[in-house]
Amino acid sequence: MTKAGKVLLARQFVEMSRMRIENHLATFPKLIGTEKQHNTVETADVRYVYRPIEGLLLVMITNKCAREDEEGRDTRTASRASNAPVQLLLEEKLTLSVQRDGGLQSMEVSGGLQLLITDPSCDKVYVQLGLGSNPGYQFKTRPDTESRKEAVLGLRDASRAFPANSALGVLKWRFLTTEDSHAPLLLTCWPTATGDTFEVTLEYELQGERELRDVRIAIPLGCPPTSQQTELGDVSYDARAKALVWHIPIVDASNASANMEFVAPAADAFFPIDVAFSSPKTLCELEVTGVHLADGSGAAPYSTAGGMVVDSYTVV
Repeated sequence: MTKAGKVLLARQFVEMSRMRIENHLATFPKLIGTEKQHNTVETADVRYVYRPIEGLLLVMITNKCAREDEEGRDTRTASRASNAPVQLLLEEKLTLSVQRDGGLQSMEVSGGLQLLITDPSCDKVYVQLGLGSNPGYQFKTRPDTESRKEAVLGLRDASRAFPANSALGVLKWRFLTTEDSHAPLLLTCWPTATGDTFEVTLEYELQGERELRDVRIAIPLGCPPTSQQTELGDVSYDARAKALVWHIPIVDASNASANMEFVAPAADAFFPIDVAFSSPKTLCELEVTGVHLADGSGAAPYSTAGGMVVDSYTVV
């Protein structure tokens, strides 16, 4: 991140909600001094280990139980990764609305590719991409960049350089659909009246060969259910949010469908259901396959990060 607190590139190695990560990152700039070159700072929950690198800050957030030797090893590893002269970040957000019987109401995918040059000697480059068919996707490049040939991005003026130490968006994409087949995960909910209670079955179905991480399905519920069971993951009642939360760490081809059942006293509070998850791969079939110096002298070392996150997913 910059010293002003702007995040340029982030990687997540443990399960944690997006909101918690953003809160930790927003807190960090307020804790550090201006004189120390390498140090740690703490809050009641976490420890920040940070190191200045060419005008930027490399920050590792860890729990306070981590040993110092582990922190040192991890920051050295992260430092080596951050030393790639060219870093690319693929960010994609998913907005989805599903009917309670499983039909898709609307779906929007919006994404972007950001380029960060950390070594000025590699500031004149072009990026090679691997693209799938992506029917229905709309792509847009920056006004000062162009696709020189199929799936290759570079500056229109080859003598110009990309700015160093400043993340720059070079590509955007967008996709809109109402077709069920495009949704990565579909949910179906069946409430059944049984006297003065309702038996509810909730089922998910993974579509396509994907890996979804930290899947959380929150069902509004005014009070804890009288019973609950699931064949996969774990279910718990969040009293503060007044919701029953079904959590599955990873959904992939090995557990492409599963259901959860519970018994509750009322049906009108079961919707809207909120769903959250992330994926290391974007829904848009796109990957960085190489970065080359614009003068044709060879390839430039690079690293990639990012993926897809749910911005909003509701079952209504």
